[in-house]
Amino acid sequence: MKGLFCPLVILLALVLALPAGAQQRYAGVIGGLNIAEIDYVNSSGMEQLTTSRTTFGIGGVFGFRLNENLCLELEPMYLQKGGTDLADRTNPDINWKLSFLEIPAFLKVSFGNALRPYVMAGPTIGFLLSSKAEGEVGHLYGGQPLQVYKADFKDASKSFDFGIALGAGVGFTIGMKTIFLDGRYTFGLIDLLQSGTIEWKSGDEVIEAQVPGGAELSTSGAQVMAGITFPFGTKMSTAK
Repeated sequence: MKGLFCPLVILLALVLALPAGAQQRYAGVIGGLNIAEIDYVNSSGMEQLTTSRTTFGIGGVFGFRLNENLCLELEPMYLQKGGTDLADRTNPDINWKLSFLEIPAFLKVSFGNALRPYVMAGPTIGFLLSSKAEGEVGHLYGGQPLQVYKADFKDASKSFDFGIALGAGVGFTIGMKTIFLDGRYTFGLIDLLQSGTIEWKSGDEVIEAQVPGGAELSTSGAQVMAGITFPFGTKMSTAK
């Protein structure tokens, strides 16, 4: 687990170590909803129908201002992802539940004074914390209940995700504080699955299975985030 936080420590150190000069550094907290989606391609190369999963994210904000309208920002957060791979003729619905230490790095362009709309874009790196799947097999006819199988896919998943995020929002400067609200969309660019053996468990029953070769799973999501930041270091007329 310690290894996951090394990149975070390095990135934060780079931001905080930047020369104060004419820049203003700031920090704060952020949180909100993630309407998470998955793209799943089966072993035959067919893209499966999927539905979204509404989850959450929470974390911090660390950044500095390059000039009056341009800033660079890191937003390390705990972020849940996932979605549902809908049933076909041979497989039931599979609900994917993933969680990441996510580190978006945004370049933000702001406009205005006390009310500051902005646009932003940048890469995002996610370090996998957990990857679980759940499926229901059976029927309710004749009093037979649905049987729920669960599997841990972490050992059969890549340890990191990478994507591109785009968004826009607005900040409200109140004294030395800035309250902000924005929306962003993240496009995952990594196939998270890799070869490995997983165990589907339902009560005392255990079924071993191999991750099918050729299957691909990637993430994406629309996020609505809000937060507050506080400047520190050299003072400027606006906070974010």
